[in-house]
Amino acid sequence: METKHPLMKYVLIIVFSIIFGFVIQDALRLVIFKYCQISNQSYGLAEWGDIFFLRIIASIIGTFSGAFVIGTFFEEKAKFTALVASFPTLCFWIIVLYYGFPMMLKEGTLFDGMKHLIIAPIILIVATPLVAFFSAGIGSNYTDFFDRANSILNIKWFNWLWIIPLYLSKIVAVILFTVILLWKVDFLYSNVGAYPSIINIVFNWNYYAVRVCIFITLTLLICSVNNVYFLLAEDYKTSRVKKSFMVTGHVLLFSIIHAFLFHKFM
Repeated sequence: METKHPLMKYVLIIVFSIIFGFVIQDALRLVIFKYCQISNQSYGLAEWGDIFFLRIIASIIGTFSGAFVIGTFFEEKAKFTALVASFPTLCFWIIVLYYGFPMMLKEGTLFDGMKHLIIAPIILIVATPLVAFFSAGIGSNYTDFFDRANSILNIKWFNWLWIIPLYLSKIVAVILFTVILLWKVDFLYSNVGAYPSIINIVFNWNYYAVRVCIFITLTLLICSVNNVYFLLAEDYKTSRVKKSFMVTGHVLLFSIIHAFLFHKFM
């Protein structure tokens, strides 16, 4: 992403990293809400009820992702820029804490009922700048790899105009959902409660069949994303029309799967 004004370049990458991290957080929210069977209307942006610890993890992952992008983009001042980019998130959690304490101190309000508005903000107020600082440092180690001109993560900047709203959240949510499903299948085909015995696993062919199918599906999904990345990040001799059709097909695949899995939680 080239611009004649250095300050504008910093502003644009900061805005991009904030949006990038938020989209990833939202994808994590969809997966968590689906597995926990939580209605999207039950909780807000800050509070996730009793699973507030997952809200902490999601926020940290979002901050890490955005700061990593900043690190790959700048050779100098990457850590400082990441700290600036983390400031809106920091302010958000300060505001949540500011309003959370008075709510907890109201007569008849117990700490157990409001802990998600107290513990999560305190942890994230401390963790957010630290994660941003160290993540940017990690990303700066890859500036030589992500060195394509006018690009972010080697993908031309104009492609992000459709990747962010149409594709990024979907690939994160669908792939993470499949990974968790691969793990949870261990407990789906047991006749002896939540934890299957070794004998039950060995002789339960459905256990293996479903696990293999999920693993193959996961592999194909990852290959699809990998294919799209290389189509966008490399200067292939493939015609633009053919490349557009190929990318569109992969995007539609994830859009259909995403709509099928998460339509109730969007």
